[in-house]
Amino acid sequence: MKFYKAKHSTVGDGVEATVVYHKDNGDELVHVREGFDEFEKLNPDAKAQTTEEADKLIEKAAIRLAVPTKTELRKENKLSLQEIEAEIQNEATSTADISVVEEKDDEGKPVQKLTYFEHREIKSVEDFLAAQEGQKKELAHEPVEEPIETKTDTEEKL
Repeated sequence: MKFYKAKHSTVGDGVEATVVYHKDNGDELVHVREGFDEFEKLNPDAKAQTTEEADKLIEKAAIRLAVPTKTELRKENKLSLQEIEAEIQNEATSTADISVVEEKDDEGKPVQKLTYFEHREIKSVEDFLAAQEGQKKELAHEPVEEPIETKTDTEEKL
């Protein structure tokens, strides 16, 4: 694992890298996990950074990453766009964003898949690596309890 400060870096074959931050002027801090030689060959102006230097650049850049926290599957109780917006705005739920995907379950029935994200403030290489692991982690799908239909007193009398 190495960090490089570069301008408009290029990633080539066999290089596994992530741009940690990208400024409007083209300055980048790049985290290279594999293929250092190929990366350095394609980016001769890139300067290797120590972890301490990378920490300073990350802290100065005020980076925030979205990390998934939970996933829900809804078959019947699907949320409307207004309900999703209300969920995001609700400070008690502590979610920063929600991704909504319409899918089909094993039986071919439509399902709403909601993935909840939190924004993590990244202030160091350690924070970045932990957030990156959180982004890769496979979340278990939580099925939402569907309401059991019961007859009301009025319906029973009819």
